[in-house]
Amino acid sequence: MYDAHDSGTGIKQIHFPELANEVLKLLQMRMDELLGTLGGQLMGCGRPTRSAGMFSFLCAAESASKAGNLFGYPLSVTSSSEWSEGVQAICDELRRVGTSFVEEISQELRAALNDNEEILRMSEHTNPSSIHVILMVIGAILKLPRQLEPISATVTAILLKQGLRNFCLKAS
Repeated sequence: MYDAHDSGTGIKQIHFPELANEVLKLLQMRMDELLGTLGGQLMGCGRPTRSAGMFSFLCAAESASKAGNLFGYPLSVTSSSEWSEGVQAICDELRRVGTSFVEEISQELRAALNDNEEILRMSEHTNPSSIHVILMVIGAILKLPRQLEPISATVTAILLKQGLRNFCLKAS
């Protein structure tokens, strides 16, 4: 259960200790999945028509599946290649959005983290307390509104997954 509260916006706010636990779970994912996850989070902050287009596609696929079942033929017979291509396009777009965001914030993150040997050392140990501190530092660098702090958790997982020290050493 989340240690969260509603700030009157209808959006649950997740506190940093819970976000640190989320980072631990996210670290089990592949990098492309993390980038797609970040892309999905960011889609909620972007143009509504992009999210609407993706959702409309998924609804249409669901309707086709229901219609196929009513007529006695499964979705896999009617439009599996279109379904697969559409899902692939959605996944590719989410990964692209996530990758683009990481590229946009990389220079700022490197500038803030590069000289902080203590944080870099902490990043070599994926335990809840070190992740909590790293998450708070990354959250402070990103300066996201409280409702968007889960994005900081995903960015933290991405940086830890690739190695925070390695990330900081990469040329911009």
